[in-house]
Amino acid sequence: MSQSSRGFLESADEECQILVLVVPEHNYTEKILAVVADMVGMGINLCYISLNRPCSSLMSTFKKAGVNTDSIHFIDAITKTAVNTEDTKQCSYVSSPGALTELSVKISKIIDKKEYDYIIFDSLSTLLVYESDSTIAKFVHFLMAKVRVASCNAIFTCLNQDAESILIKDINMFADKVIDMEKWSFKI
Repeated sequence: MSQSSRGFLESADEECQILVLVVPEHNYTEKILAVVADMVGMGINLCYISLNRPCSSLMSTFKKAGVNTDSIHFIDAITKTAVNTEDTKQCSYVSSPGALTELSVKISKIIDKKEYDYIIFDSLSTLLVYESDSTIAKFVHFLMAKVRVASCNAIFTCLNQDAESILIKDINMFADKVIDMEKWSFKI
């Protein structure tokens, strides 16, 4: 089955507030880039939460692919693990991917502003490295509840190798739809 990334948004009807994207490891960056490019191309304002790549690296990748990053706000949980930096207009920094309280405060502030159509959380798989399943489950359930109450939309990503973990199965129960990105073909 070959569809554009717009296809995954269309397949998730308007009732879908929270999506989980199961992304293959072998072309993870390509798939996420295609999703972001298509969403920005549709005029969607994004808050991109990255637990595994610095904001500067993501912006460079997106810009090289022709994605206008003006409508994207980043929450970067990697950069401060290496260098001390201050928040900018386009990027908020968190001390580490394991700093869940700090991360939830930053995300809550973004959600409360209601400036973004979608939040992309990249990725649930990264959290598995830093915290226990039960801690992550509580954190993600909190975020999902916050998204629902604020009438926001969210996309949570995970690697397909982690899709069968108890944590991801638990989180999938609270999502509106789980989409296997292996079935989608993207071109930027």
